Order: sequence, then C-alpha cells, then structure tokens
Amino acid sequence: MAGLGSSQDGANISLKIDHQWSEKNRYFGEWLFNPGKYNNYRLPWTGATFPTSPWGSYDGFGSNLPFDFANQIIAVGNTYTVNPSLINEFRAGFSRQYYTTHPATGGGYPPSVSDLPAVVKLLANSGIPYYPLTPAPSWYVGTPGGSLGWGTIGWTSNMTATESYTILDNVTKLIGKHTLRTGFIYRLSHVAEFQSAPTDLNFDGHGTADPTTGLGGGSGLPQFMLGDVMSTGGGNGGASSFATSAWQPYARDRYWVFYLQDDFRVTPSFTLNLGLRYDIFGAYKTRQGPLTRFCPTCPNSYTGMPGIEQFWGDPGFPKGSDIFAPNWSDLGPRINFSWSPFSNRNTVIRGGYDIFYSNAFSGINSAQQIENQDGYAFDFFWQDSNNPSQCANYNGSCVAWNLDSTGAKGPLTTPVFTTSFPAQQHNVPYVGGLGSADLRPTHDPMVQTWTLEVQHQFKGNLTLTAGYVGIHDTHLVGMFKTLDYTHTADALQYRQSLYATVPISQYFSGQTATALSEIYGASSLPRYYLLRAFPAFNGIWQTSEFDGNSVYHAFDLRVEKRYSHGLNFNLAYTWSKSIVNPWAGQLVTSVIDPIHFARNGDVGGLTGAEGGIAGQGFQNPDNVKGDRALSFNDMPHVLKFSTTYELPFGAARTFLNHKGVSNLILGGWRLTGNFNAESGVPLGACRR
Repeated sequence: MAGLGSSQDGANISLKIDHQWSEKNRYFGEWLFNPGKYNNYRLPWTGATFPTSPWGSYDGFGSNLPFDFANQIIAVGNTYTVNPSLINEFRAGFSRQYYTTHPATGGGYPPSVSDLPAVVKLLANSGIPYYPLTPAPSWYVGTPGGSLGWGTIGWTSNMTATESYTILDNVTKLIGKHTLRTGFIYRLSHVAEFQSAPTDLNFDGHGTADPTTGLGGGSGLPQFMLGDVMSTGGGNGGASSFATSAWQPYARDRYWVFYLQDDFRVTPSFTLNLGLRYDIFGAYKTRQGPLTRFCPTCPNSYTGMPGIEQFWGDPGFPKGSDIFAPNWSDLGPRINFSWSPFSNRNTVIRGGYDIFYSNAFSGINSAQQIENQDGYAFDFFWQDSNNPSQCANYNGSCVAWNLDSTGAKGPLTTPVFTTSFPAQQHNVPYVGGLGSADLRPTHDPMVQTWTLEVQHQFKGNLTLTAGYVGIHDTHLVGMFKTLDYTHTADALQYRQSLYATVPISQYFSGQTATALSEIYGASSLPRYYLLRAFPAFNGIWQTSEFDGNSVYHAFDLRVEKRYSHGLNFNLAYTWSKSIVNPWAGQLVTSVIDPIHFARNGDVGGLTGAEGGIAGQGFQNPDNVKGDRALSFNDMPHVLKFSTTYELPFGAARTFLNHKGVSNLILGGWRLTGNFNAESGVPLGACRR
C-alpha cells in the first residue's frame, strides 16, 4: 500500500486600530482572519472500492476527508471615563468558524478518486435508495476479527458554520471602600449543518442464522458473496442495516447575562468579594421550521397512553417559538474573602464559595443536537424480508433481500425511504420510531466550588501555600441515552422470552390495542416492544439527558522560591479524589466533523482511555446511583517539581564579571530541571 501524507495550508491576517479620541474617550477595532485548507495528497488506492474507516483515518490529522476552513473575528470597543470614580466599557464582536469537506462530491473526494458516479450507475438496478449526499452505500462484512468496511464514508462529508454576535457593557463605580461593577452580555448565535448520512448494508452473518435457534450464522463473508443484505427488526440482531436521511438545519440561539459585584475593603487587612450573576440560556430555533418535540407526559388521544409528538402550533407549543423556554432560575452567587490576620501581612487566608451555570444544549454541540431532533433524525431500516418464512416481522435478524433479485424485494425499507421528513409533513413517525427526542432540561448544568487556602511568605522569597478545593458538578449532559428502554426487572423476569412474539391483547386492550395493531400492521409483537414506556413509537433515543454528576476533593501544597541568587523552584503536590457517574464522561466524539468524529479509535488524552460520547452509560438505567465510582482520570497523587538556576559566570555575575570573549562563551547560561510523578488511573475493563 502506498504511503499516506497530508498538508495544511493557511494564513493569519491581523489588523488592530487604537484611537485616543480624548482624555476620557478611547476606541479600538480589530479584525482577525484565518483561512486555509487541509488536503490528502497521497492515498492507498482509488476507485469504486475506496475503503471506509479505519483505512480512511490514517491521513495525518485523523480525518477522512479534505476540507477548507475560514475563521474570523471582528471586534470594536469604547472605554469612557466619566470621572475618576466612574468608568464605562462597551464591546461589540462578531466571530465565525466555517469548514466544508466539499459535500457536492458525495464522499468528499472527487470522482477521479472515488469513482462514485460509476458506482451509482452500477447499483441503479438494485433499487437501493439514492440519497444525493451519499449516492453509494457503505458495505460492512463480518470477519473473525471484527468487520471490514468500504464504500462512501457516512457522516463526515459535510459543512458546518457557526457564528456569534456579542455586545456587552460594564460599568465600574468607586464608592468609599466599595468597588462596584455591573453589566450585561447579549449573544446571538447561528449554526448551520450540512452532512452526509450513510446508507449501510451489513453482511455480518446474522442474516443467515435461524432467528429462533440462532444456529447457522457463521461468517458474514458467505452472506456477502450471496448478496444477502442483513435485516434487523428486533433485539436479536447485531448492527443494523439502514438508510438515513440527513436534515440540513440552520438555527439560532440567544444568551443573556446580568451581573453585580462588590469588592468591599472592610479593613486594610480584610476584603470581601460579593457577587451575583444571572444567566438566561435560550434554546435553539430553526429558520426553516417546523420544530418538533416529544412530550412524555402529555396524553395521546390516538393511543390512549402518555407520550405525544408536538409540532409548532400545537397546544402549548406556539408557532415560531424556541424548542423550549429557558430555565429562569440560574442565579449564581459568589462569596469570597481575603484576610491577613497579622500586621506584617506575611500570612494570607483566602476562601470562598461560587456557583456557575452553562448552556445545557450548547454543551453537547448544538448542531448535532438539532440534527437529531424528533421527526428529523429518521432511519429507514431493512425490515422487509424477501423470504417471509425465514423470520417473523420485527423479530430477529434475517435476509432482507438479495442484491441481484430486483423484482422480488417489494419496498426496501420500513417505512418506505423518502427524503421528506415526518416533521415537515406534521406526521407522527410511529412505526419508524422518533429516532431521538429532545427533552427540556429541568436544570442547566451547575458547578459549585468551595475553597480555603493559607499562604505564608518566609524570608528568602520562599512562599508556602496549603489549601483545599471542592467541586461538585450536577445536571451534566449526556448524549444518546435511550428514553424508551426495557426495565431491568422485566429483563430479569423474561430473559430470552423477552424477544418472543406475543399477542398485543396480552398486555393491552381497547383503544390502545387497536392503535398498536394499526401502527404495526400486526396483532402480535415482540414482548419487549410491549413492555416499553412508549410502545407506539418503536423505541426513542433521547438525544440528551442531564443526570451526570461528579465530585472532586483535593488538598494542594505548593512551595515556591522566587529568584534570588540565581535560583528559583516550584514544588507542587496534590492529593485528590474524583468521583463521577457514567454520564460525566468525555465528549471527545460529540462533534461531527472530519477532524474529530472519524479519528481512528478515538484514543488519546491524559489517561490514554478510549473516548466515548458522554461516558459509557448506566449498567442499570433503573438504578443510576449504582454506577457512582472513581472517575476515569482519577489520580490521587500528583507531584511536580521544576527549577531554574542561573550559573554565576559572566557579566553582572559573581565570577568572570566582565564583558568580552569569556562572557560570550560562559555567560548567560541556565540550568533547568523538571520532575513529575503521578499515581496511575483506574484500570478499565478489557476490550473483547
């Protein structure tokens, strides 16, 4: 295989102007512009079988596709001194980040590399759904060591643009012992997303197995050679085969903040810092519309059960409104102090308590959040078998159809593939499933911190600091948690019979039984369908949940010697403990872009751990407290030491204190050293 290479071309343009209009009035303006591109200039092979990940990931930055980017910042500001005790600062800014992977080519690469037009022509007779952004499917063949994939790379051929307009104003007033500060910030943000959804055809061996006994599966290679596309309609299957339509939203959200702060010098040796911040995080609204959302507690007049899909204009969801109203309770107090208890001021005691909030939706990458909105994140599964006797509807894995049997397949997907979304037609996507459901966070993510620190300065520029830090994070965001799952008690009770097909009337009657029969076109369904909280929707993936939490306690000890006699050093020791639940994990793959999303293995960071989307999920969703444990990056002991020593030779030094050749050769030298020691991180489970 030929070697791989990459190149990144870019430029930075910076322009800033400062103007003193008068003694009281100063202005500034600046512009920063950073355009560029990233290219793959050597490829392992080209043509119609160009491989998907992992081969496509070995190209320098870990990205699959070339992309162009352009980032810029524009800012203006004014500082006006009304009088020596009253100052006003005004700022206005614009920032924009943009990149594109040339989505018009379908797979990111031009036809000369991918040969996609030939692939589309070759597969036209197969009847595989054609989607403009991904005109050819990705193929996954099960192998003894995993799976091998090639074809068009899904999710990574896209364009993303984000921009923000910000204005802020700060007023500072001096009144006696008080320094008062107050102000506001307003930010209007836009995000646009344009990405390729995959059309996946899986051949992993499940399709050749008897769905009842599980016998006869074997390798996916024979299945691939026969052209038997796997169908997954129930819980017995492996990875699903599906076609996906991808929405292209353009959305905006808004943010307001107001604050008041008082630095109160109570005595020359005691200062209080008191503050209150009020954050208002607006949720998103799309320009195209209509927005949809899922209400899990609202009564459904059709099914007779809780759970409805709401559209703009429905009762309780005004047309043109944001997806959800803000949380109005994000008040963050700050109380801090500094005290020098002795007259020589060599000892200082500091401490405080603070509360901070963050935007729940922006914290999980709002572009992806909007794309996964109910009625738009829509999968079309290969659920119709060309051999109905092989497996029952909605149960197990079976052969959906053969690539060479164009006349015997009937509808390829359930529901029938279309590039129109249920949300656009105000149709409730019962049989196809909502895919995802945005729920309003009852609280925005909150961080509480409390600190206490004692610092003493000794002779010889030596300082000793000892302190405690506590941090408690609550309502942290997690992604892709299922809202409609089988409860653990039911799973333990029924075990394998959980997937058995049973009459709907065994669990429901009257209006609900009639509605479920109409929705699925069957009088019997797998038992686990009927045990879900929302059986009419065939599974709901909640795009976000806000039940992550973490606690951090640390004792810090620092010894610092500032420069004297050419020597300085810094010694720092931390003894800590970090406890989290699964939804407080890394968000390393939550951004859909060609740099991060497709990085091979998602391995890296301080711990070398595999990154996941907001942790690994709860072992038992009915007992979320059961997974409270040490954090993935918990390191109880950390010791760091650094030092610098100026050798005493040369001009202005103790020895050879003169200029000339000896100073040029021996003067100005420094010795530096660093030593770090850390205890190990918790060991994770072995991968199988």
